[in-house]
Amino acid sequence: MMIVLVLMASCNWIAVAQGIRNNGANIVVTTGSWIYVDGDANGGFLNENGGLIDIDGEMIIEGNWTNNAANNVFTNRTPSDGWVRFQGTTTQTVGGTADTRFEYAEFNNTSAGTPISLSRKERKSVE
Repeated sequence: MMIVLVLMASCNWIAVAQGIRNNGANIVVTTGSWIYVDGDANGGFLNENGGLIDIDGEMIIEGNWTNNAANNVFTNRTPSDGWVRFQGTTTQTVGGTADTRFEYAEFNNTSAGTPISLSRKERKSVE
């Protein structure tokens, strides 16, 4: 019985996790697939410790984008076919301690104030 309670507690914690924190992993987003990061719960994307993304699909971000790794996040910019789409309702910040070089980025933010705040050199690669 104790094992079942521990498992249930673990699942509950996972279900309420906010955003994505890539702490050195290699995330693969294949063609036709997507990752959705719900910003309504103050979620966002945080990249640390050499985390990488091989993106051929889409990432939809409602929160902030922070790159604190020593790399520019994305691994295969040839051909450029991966999208990061910012779709927030409050100001979204794209920044961190390192630059990010997006394959493609789209900003579709409905904030009445400043929709996007860029605090680093953010680039979109066109091949």
